[in-house]
Amino acid sequence: MEPGDLIVTPPMRWHDHGHEGREPVVWLDGLDLPLVRALDASWTSPMRPAARPSAEVDSSQNEFTAAGLVPRHSRYADTVYPQVRWPWTSVRRALVAMAAAAPADRPVALRYVNPKTGAPPLATMGCEAQWLRPAEVTRAPRRTASAVYQVIEGCGETRFGEAAIAWEEGDTLVIPPWHPVEHRNLSASAPACLFQFNDEPVLRALGLWHEETDP
Repeated sequence: MEPGDLIVTPPMRWHDHGHEGREPVVWLDGLDLPLVRALDASWTSPMRPAARPSAEVDSSQNEFTAAGLVPRHSRYADTVYPQVRWPWTSVRRALVAMAAAAPADRPVALRYVNPKTGAPPLATMGCEAQWLRPAEVTRAPRRTASAVYQVIEGCGETRFGEAAIAWEEGDTLVIPPWHPVEHRNLSASAPACLFQFNDEPVLRALGLWHEETDP
């Protein structure tokens, strides 16, 4: 595990947390429990003894390692969650390459997707990583989705509505729906990176997604 790694844990799948370093670690869990409870769709099943997976690695580590390529035949059980881990080292490398080729006025952001379908990792939540070049300012229109941001690296400021939040590496901030959002990298020499959970997928499924466009 590295800082910024995304792990998707499907319902009822055995999983564990581990930390092999010497410094403290913080886990950021993104859950759709408020939605599940609002829909009264929670349920329980008989407890079964936990068991380690049959393989030491999963398909995320040796089958989904390059963009645009999926195995013809997988040696893992067929589930709706073929990829469960997105290492931050791979995501950061892709963001750096994209930022080097993108026009200066184009925001650099990548969505996390199911490599077999292109859909979000979970039906109810989406994930994105955004790269901010030194001194870059990006603006996004009002959207019906809300988002929880984690600062992976760098320092900056985010404005939405009349509010302004200063942030640095390790901070977490929440952006409410239907507010224009402005991210500003306050460093003139170093990049910054923001990771986000959002509820865009479920809003699209319910016909409630809307993004404001210029007239």
